[in-house]
Amino acid sequence: MFGCRTGYKDVTWYPHEKNYLGTIVDEHYYRSNEYLLENADHYNYYYRPYQNGELVEDQVSKVFVGEYASSDKNTLAGAIAEAAVMTGFEKNSDVVRLAATAPLFNKVVTDGTYRWTPDAIWFDNESVWRTPNYYVQQMFAEYIGTKLLATGYETYENGKKTAGVPCGGVTVAAVCGEAVLKKITVTDNVSGNILFEQDFSKPLSSRLLPLNLDITGCQVTEAGLTIPGTSSLRQGFYLNEPEWGNYTVVLTVDKKEENTEIFVGAGLQGVSENDFSMETLSLHEYCVGYGAHGTGLKVFKDGKEGYTMGDYFSSVFAGNLRACFDETVPVGGYDVTVDFGHDSGEQISCYYAGDDGLKKTVIDGKMEAYNRDVYHSVTKDESSVYMKLVNADNFEKRVKVSLSELEVGNQAALVTLTGNAELVHCPNVNTKEAELV
Repeated sequence: MFGCRTGYKDVTWYPHEKNYLGTIVDEHYYRSNEYLLENADHYNYYYRPYQNGELVEDQVSKVFVGEYASSDKNTLAGAIAEAAVMTGFEKNSDVVRLAATAPLFNKVVTDGTYRWTPDAIWFDNESVWRTPNYYVQQMFAEYIGTKLLATGYETYENGKKTAGVPCGGVTVAAVCGEAVLKKITVTDNVSGNILFEQDFSKPLSSRLLPLNLDITGCQVTEAGLTIPGTSSLRQGFYLNEPEWGNYTVVLTVDKKEENTEIFVGAGLQGVSENDFSMETLSLHEYCVGYGAHGTGLKVFKDGKEGYTMGDYFSSVFAGNLRACFDETVPVGGYDVTVDFGHDSGEQISCYYAGDDGLKKTVIDGKMEAYNRDVYHSVTKDESSVYMKLVNADNFEKRVKVSLSELEVGNQAALVTLTGNAELVHCPNVNTKEAELV
């Protein structure tokens, strides 16, 4: 079965079907180069439950990207942005089952006019010529592999070699209504050691920094610390621990009003003790009761909030197809949990539980440190390993590749798509007379 949205008519049947995630959703999008580059990891946040290491097939989100393209006019830069997104397709092939670039063909008529652009292949009554976007498709199709290989990377930040793994501090906050913070605990997933613990009925640790909150105006009782929730800004606390990784944070909180929104964030980067700015931070933020009833995950990268690219999106949360839930979160006490790492260090699991202790709205996603240096995916088949590296910047980068647990030969073939600097943003750069890229 296929579900899609066309024109202005919303298709609403799929949430009401039993095991509707047994269907496959057809998504279409034409976006700017920058948008594609910022959202190359978009499908990380689609719902994908695993049991005993095996994917639960009738519950995982399944997507057919039926149309996608850079909205650039068949430029080299647009083709590179599409290649970056396609590495995300490959790395999320448990979700993205099919993908098709579109439009495919564009005919140029005798007076030199044409119907639309971008297109993969142009033709007239005499000739056929191919765009840079076509050659990206050709490269990915020819070197596709049958098995996805795990990858990691290291880069340099401020002259220091840094492992590209998800890490960062913690946030807890409320907005739009009163909440009582009772306790926060951060536990290392590997060792089981407690990294931080705060009983909010006791004096506050100096490590716990206020977030848009005047602590002197907060009421502290045996029940905990009351956040008034009268501000439109998130009010709470943060732990500026950029080196933390693979941990679980649990916030015990009383939701006092129907409209109260609860936020628990992990992987906080880009802030200082004196400057918590939404314009610079990176964060995975779990929201419970957002907008009075929505529950899901927000993802911020260098101050930009990532949404979704496809037609089925909430415009509120990252990911889709059970990556967010529309439900009422009643007034009451909750344990709100963000498992930032989930054993392997490469998954995120978010849920909340009430007094009955039962987990509600479990959101499982794939997690990786966002990397704009070199977008990449690696696959293999019985004869070869295929490594796709995408540099979307206008300068050369030196890359060292290390292979582990693979038996490979001592020779490799290098296939490159590139062009002269003056051609990077040239619209419809390949013509009937000359394919310059």
